[in-house]
Order: sequence, then structure tokens, then C-alpha cells
Amino acid sequence: MHSYYTKDKHIWEIQLKQTSWMVSKIMKAKKTFIEAGFSYDEIMKMNNCSIKNIYHRLRGRFDKVSWKRVVCHNTGCPKWTFILTMAAHGKLYTRDRSQSWGVRVDQECVLCKQANQTIQHLFFECSYANTLWSTLLTWQGIKRPVNGWDEELRWAELWTKRKTAAASSS
Repeated sequence: MHSYYTKDKHIWEIQLKQTSWMVSKIMKAKKTFIEAGFSYDEIMKMNNCSIKNIYHRLRGRFDKVSWKRVVCHNTGCPKWTFILTMAAHGKLYTRDRSQSWGVRVDQECVLCKQANQTIQHLFFECSYANTLWSTLLTWQGIKRPVNGWDEELRWAELWTKRKTAAASSS
């Protein structure tokens, strides 16, 4: 390797065009280290290398969302989980969202025909949806009023952190 490829050059400076597959993999690993932001000095000081650390440096840092457990530990059907995820991201295709893209649509709520269709209105403020939520909460034995999207999501987050079914009915 040293006598044929590097020829007394620093491995960081080598640009190879024709090599064996093994040497090519080594050089690609060098490229990955550079993309991950490792310097030559950092690599030389490493006693062991962790793929996990390289992956996290390549991926970057992301804040964890508070509603992760609500979606990930959900035993509902995949369609419900998908809709919940879209709603948590604020990406449901409601009429107000379509309007913001420049699509001309009637903003009126399909259920009550009294207000503009937003996520907040469609699921909580609409008289039809509010009655439905109240009935579902009563059916589940939960004695509390129907709140807005943010409050309901916070309640669901707290509910998923609890251990027993009895503790979750509050």
C-alpha cells in the first residue's frame, strides 16, 4: 500500500484513479470521515471508531418532538397513525392550507357550514366534531371537557407516559 499507492505522501493528500476494490473502499471511508467533519488529527487520536458516532455526525442534531410516544406507541390502524402524524406536523390538507398554496377553494367547513375549515375548527371547534369528541370521551369514561388541538395533544402525551389504565382516565 505504502510503496505502490501512497509513495511517501500523506494519505489525506492521495487522489487515486485506478485501484483495487479494497483500496477504493478505504478511500471512500476517508471521504465519509471528511463529510462527517472529522479532521485528520481527530482521526489519528481515535482509539476506536463507532459507526453510530459517524452516523450521528453525518445526520446532524434534531430536536425530539414531544408527541413521539403518541404516534410511535399507537396501536391504531396505520391510516389513523398516518393522519395523526400529519396533524401533529400541521400538514393535513385542510381548505385553509390549500388556500395558502394559491388553490381557490370554498373555505367553509363541510360539517357545520359556519366557519373556515382549519385543523383546529375541523376537529375541535366545529359543533359536530365537539359533540362527537364529548361522546367519545364519555364512552371511554373520561370526565373532562373537549379542548383545542394543542391541549388535546398535551393530554395525549401525558396519557402515554402513564403506566396503568386507571391512572390515565383523569
